[in-house]
Amino acid sequence: MVIAERALSREMEFQADLVAVSLTGSDALIHALHRLQVADEAFNSAMSFVNVQLAQSKTMNNMYTVQSQYIKNMKQVLDDPLFGESPAMDTLDPANHRVFSSRAYNPPQMWYTHPVDKDRKDNAKRSYLASDIDNRKAEVLFSNAAALEEEMTKRLIATSNAKDLEMPTEAETLEAYQKEYFDWTFLDPKYACNFMNRYAFLNFDSVDEIYEAEGAALDLERIKSQLYSDTLKQQLDQYQELQEEIQALEISKHQVITIEKRAIWHRGEQIKRKDIDDVLKSVHQEKEAIIDSLRTHDKNCRRYAYQMAQQLGGNWDQNLKSLAHLIHYAEHAVADLNDAERKFNNTVSVAIADGRVSSEEFSQIHIAANDYYKCFKAAYHDSTKIELEPAIIQAMKADSYEVLYEEFKLGFPDRENMARWINAAAGWAAGARQNLQLLRNMALERLLDVEDMIADAYWNKKSLPTASLANKMIPEYKVLLTPGKERKIQRKLKLWDRFMLGEGLFGAASKFAASVVLIGGALFLGSSTTGTDLLVCNGLGIPVTVTTTGQEITIGAHTYESLDVSYNTDYQLITTDPRGNQIETYTAQIGAPGRGYVYNVAGAALFVKYAVFYGYDGDAAPDYLGSPRLIDTKVDYLLQEPPNSIELSSSSSRGARKSALTA
Repeated sequence: MVIAERALSREMEFQADLVAVSLTGSDALIHALHRLQVADEAFNSAMSFVNVQLAQSKTMNNMYTVQSQYIKNMKQVLDDPLFGESPAMDTLDPANHRVFSSRAYNPPQMWYTHPVDKDRKDNAKRSYLASDIDNRKAEVLFSNAAALEEEMTKRLIATSNAKDLEMPTEAETLEAYQKEYFDWTFLDPKYACNFMNRYAFLNFDSVDEIYEAEGAALDLERIKSQLYSDTLKQQLDQYQELQEEIQALEISKHQVITIEKRAIWHRGEQIKRKDIDDVLKSVHQEKEAIIDSLRTHDKNCRRYAYQMAQQLGGNWDQNLKSLAHLIHYAEHAVADLNDAERKFNNTVSVAIADGRVSSEEFSQIHIAANDYYKCFKAAYHDSTKIELEPAIIQAMKADSYEVLYEEFKLGFPDRENMARWINAAAGWAAGARQNLQLLRNMALERLLDVEDMIADAYWNKKSLPTASLANKMIPEYKVLLTPGKERKIQRKLKLWDRFMLGEGLFGAASKFAASVVLIGGALFLGSSTTGTDLLVCNGLGIPVTVTTTGQEITIGAHTYESLDVSYNTDYQLITTDPRGNQIETYTAQIGAPGRGYVYNVAGAALFVKYAVFYGYDGDAAPDYLGSPRLIDTKVDYLLQEPPNSIELSSSSSRGARKSALTA
């Protein structure tokens, strides 16, 4: 039934697209989908900044100005003036022009409630209908767009229940947004996105490995033209796609085999589950080749400036290496902390899958908790041993790096305090991660500025003052985490846990057989519902993975999936991004039967509850719910499009009123 329902939903979406095409032409729909990708990305950034402001007891008048600012900024970062705009039209052959490319890995299409953009594009152009593109902003459709945006912002922020908020001016809000996200040297287009969402120092075991001389000295004149080229940007894009491809294959590899036998597609060909290991090996080899190329490029970038600094003198070569030590430490520390947190969350989720924790499972939780604890405690401890040069301290607006950390007071986890410890650990880990990230950004900023200054002095025959030697790193800090050394996590449940959850074909059959033995004829004479679906709505512009009680599902951007849950039970939901980084942990409280439950990932989606009238024209204002993390409601159509007509009973002389919830 689920497969059939989703297949029908996809077909209905195709038909709706064709109706739109008949009104606006084939290209308008495709261009709208293309621009929506960027709009969603920008909205997520604006939502993130709303949370940053709320944490500082500040609000804003119009969050949509921040959304627009994101698009404007990214045009500069990506050096792409068409970012967020309608793509250029192919005037020679518009019917065969394609905007969306096919991904290397495509999840089984039967499991999408909405078709992917590429399929919608092919559907819209199957019978091509030419029409001009109207590139005016959607705000022209509203009599007072600004007032509507301000009202939506007000309603959204009201859901936080925050009190006594300061209201900066729009100019102050945009200035704060710019400073928080975009006022970084490493986002300059000249660096070809090399440092955007990428830890370039993570691929090296040591700083000496970066700066060591291999063979003859660099030909500085030749290397100069090879740094941060368009080829680098292409490699970074390819690397990101391979990462997503590997994650998707891993998910398919460890998915439970169910009776419907979901098809697995890879690069346009259907593959069998037993072939996934070979495919993964091949994809990993492709990724390693790109990593090797990126490593060579990163070394050339650092050695290019280092070799010039050695010739200029003034201790600038030592200054460069000290900054590199700070970046190397911070990037490895963040990666190690994120990996330990991922391992800990996985261990807890697997242990509580069957509703009980054995002594062996608690021991595993205890081991993972101690490892996690040591990772974030180390950041607080190490902060006392790190000294920074005045330029970085001034940029941080702090007296020292150490003062960014509060006094560490969390003790080791044990059997008695584990429940309380888990609740407190996430906050301490978040504090460590935030300060380590700031250290990395500030040190990277300074490194790139110094490298530019050295290059300018070298090529233009300028003299430099003596460099600062104030940067002091932790003596002989160890390598924390390089790619490929991540902690192994358990992707499949043990036999007993699967039996308790009824997971998979064997588990479900075994549990059903046991149920028949235990309750006999009561199974057929009468039953009461003890479980329901928790709909997980992903309003983010990226796919996410949600794990809880032995279940793991991946939800595409702007779609939803369901989790099996029981009434009157609390569920810890752990959400991660495509790279495995944790987005948030949330405890969903599932109440009594008769209600519908929706988990809103990261509060990224806005919800509206509205009335639907059949047989008469009703009048009821929609109820804007904002973006709560968990919605507990009773409606007729939960995240579903209400039907155009329903069958009324003979007693329904006037008609019927139904309710719906949409995101």
